[in-house]
Amino acid sequence: MTFVVFAGPTISAADITSVMDTVVLPPVSMGDVYRCGRTRPRAIGIVDGYFDGVPSVWHKEILWAIEQGIAVFGAASMGALRAAELRAFGMRGVGRIFEAFRDGVLEDDDEVAIQHGPAEIGYLPLSEPMVNIRATLDQAVREGAIGRQVAEQLSAMAKASFYPERRWRPLLERALADGLDKEAFKVFEAWLPQGKVDQKRLDALAMFEAMKAFRREETGPRTAGYRLEWTTMWAQALRDIEATEMDLGYGSAIIDELRHDPQRFRVVRRNATARLLAGRAGNQGSDTARDVARASTRFRTERRLFTQAAFDGWLIDNDLDKSGFEQMIEGEARLAATEADTDLRHHMLDELRLGDTYGELAKGARRKRDLLQGLGMPDPAPSHTGLTVLELRRWFFETRLNRRMPADLTDFFEDAGYPDNETFDRAIAREYIFWSRAGTENNSPEE
Repeated sequence: MTFVVFAGPTISAADITSVMDTVVLPPVSMGDVYRCGRTRPRAIGIVDGYFDGVPSVWHKEILWAIEQGIAVFGAASMGALRAAELRAFGMRGVGRIFEAFRDGVLEDDDEVAIQHGPAEIGYLPLSEPMVNIRATLDQAVREGAIGRQVAEQLSAMAKASFYPERRWRPLLERALADGLDKEAFKVFEAWLPQGKVDQKRLDALAMFEAMKAFRREETGPRTAGYRLEWTTMWAQALRDIEATEMDLGYGSAIIDELRHDPQRFRVVRRNATARLLAGRAGNQGSDTARDVARASTRFRTERRLFTQAAFDGWLIDNDLDKSGFEQMIEGEARLAATEADTDLRHHMLDELRLGDTYGELAKGARRKRDLLQGLGMPDPAPSHTGLTVLELRRWFFETRLNRRMPADLTDFFEDAGYPDNETFDRAIAREYIFWSRAGTENNSPEE
């Protein structure tokens, strides 16, 4: 079973995989442990995580993972903090930094916080963590490179600094300006390049050794000594996580379920568009002559207003003249343009929740996802079905939608929100494989 480690500036993915077989993910943030836990890894290791600007990993999602029988380890940085806080509930802390937080020697989050670059440059550290400064000064005292009193002065100065500003060179320059003995400074400066201690990295490596020992010694999940309380706030938190999962495909899978009923899709999308427009006062979308003409043609075709007499009668019945109709259709064209150019999935999911139909579609999406993943085909191509594209399309319309396949699929694609043929064909390939396998196994797949 899979091991997963969340890490970034403390230690690189290459260094981690050189010492243990694991999946390495970016620094952990809110919702990541829950998302990871749904894939049922055997163990999760947390080294780095976000503090500022991005919501931090929740305690409750870690407790949830442990309750699921997943071993959760922590060390070095965010992992050490959460392990110290959750050790009584089974989170496994490793290393000196964890021990210092566990024992109350350290209490502040800024002890492990650093400023670092983006993922594209490997989370390059741009400051020095306080825990490393403390460990380095302690080592320097032991080796006689600095006196205890001077080391304490430097430690206090570093602690008083904002964490992104903690760097050795500025720290020593401020100490010299404050009267640090120049000879003592020279000895410590000469010792520092080879003598400084990266305690966060050392603790991370110790955690990997603990995870490797766990892999060798424990063959099954442990039962948590508690039952996680399912609160309203936790349920809302999970909805928030799932609403941000578009890049992982889960929210899109729910929309795919909705697309099997194009008329329903159009209603939900239209309501979602209205919600979006309500929050975007002044957005005018598009009202080109081509868009307006297309909207007018579609409107009259859907209502079978093919003759001028039929159209004039509809205008009378609806208290409109031609000018009023044109204004209405211009608004329709603007909405259609917004639908086409805007990602509405978050709003559509909210619309489903408001209409009490989210749970039904989510159940179908989860069941389909789990079956396809179990078959090793999370995103099958039409070729995996054993049918030609034409046969696959006919199956979808005649078997799933119980209707004849249109000669021209343009309107259907627009109604169901498929951006192109390939997206449609992949969606119905997933549907075909799911129904073929689920129908074989269960006779009647429930959704």
